[in-house]
Amino acid sequence: MLSFASLPEGMGQIDELIRGISCNRSIQRLCIDADLGHAFDRMDIFFRDNSKLTELDFGGFNISHESARSLALALGRSQHKYEHISLEMSNLSDESITEIADALVTQSQLNYLAFSNNSLGRNGCAALGNTLMGWHAPSLTYLCLNSNTIDDQGLHSMVSGLKNCHNLTWLDLGGNQISAAGMKSLSELFHSDNCSLKDLFLSGMHIGDDGIVALAGALKGNTSLTHVRFNSEEAGITEVGWKALSKLLCDTSTVNNTYLSNHILQTVGYEGRGHDSFGVAQYLAMNKHLQEDAAIYKMFQSHRDFDMKPFFQRGLKFLPLAVKWFERAGKCRFRSDERYLHMLESRKLSAAYQFVREFQVLVLRGQA
Repeated sequence: MLSFASLPEGMGQIDELIRGISCNRSIQRLCIDADLGHAFDRMDIFFRDNSKLTELDFGGFNISHESARSLALALGRSQHKYEHISLEMSNLSDESITEIADALVTQSQLNYLAFSNNSLGRNGCAALGNTLMGWHAPSLTYLCLNSNTIDDQGLHSMVSGLKNCHNLTWLDLGGNQISAAGMKSLSELFHSDNCSLKDLFLSGMHIGDDGIVALAGALKGNTSLTHVRFNSEEAGITEVGWKALSKLLCDTSTVNNTYLSNHILQTVGYEGRGHDSFGVAQYLAMNKHLQEDAAIYKMFQSHRDFDMKPFFQRGLKFLPLAVKWFERAGKCRFRSDERYLHMLESRKLSAAYQFVREFQVLVLRGQA
């Protein structure tokens, strides 16, 4: 690894440093936190010929459009594969990021990509989305785009590319200009068959009730996202938004809707600072600690009786299936909880009674 945060004084010494770097063929990670200026253009040989280089980490200084273009050309010509590219706090323009994103079309093996604290806008988003979409079997797991100028249209243009990244587990969109319309566009990602996203960061934005309601709607049916992180105090969420999240986590309108609620999400806001109103914190805790059994517990907690009428059309043939389901519920991880066991027994008896009452003639005759 080669890392430096300052440069020698005088262009002659800087040129000598660049020549030395360019002659090296063993550097695996290059981390630069100092402005190379025009000297950056003379590193083309290094990027082209160093086959062991897998990580580029530039940040904390302004990268001019000329330097960004040189980097894009080097990436486009490179025959070797990068795993990690970070260009953060570099004052990159949307035009610069567009050229770099276009050059990454051959880098589908990238695991980590960060453009935070720049000026990524609509054109850059479209270019990045096209690149992600064009990757075959992409390896990308971490994408950091916080503190840019991404708006709803820009986010929408990236969604298809994000969908193609089946290994993407960490996405940071905080500090941008995304509203409810942008949140709705994420539903395409959340509902894709191969979605593996687990962490979504939305800090530094006034999401508001419209945004959180849209996000809650987009997360219906999602089975991967476990953490949505943002600052609750700056997000501007009121009772309307928290109620929408509560319904997402546990829709008590019917037993079936409770079963189909979101039992994956574990964090909304920041860990340890969740919102306690409308059961949100309680439901999140259930998802976290009960995991695959969370649905069962919510059903028992929210409904005194399970309505069996929708299953009557199958006659008594459905009763054994119902019995097996209750047996499965009796083996879940909180089976030692006396309160839960009482709920289980009462719901089971109620379900059996509904069948007996509906088909009492068949029961008396001993017919199925």
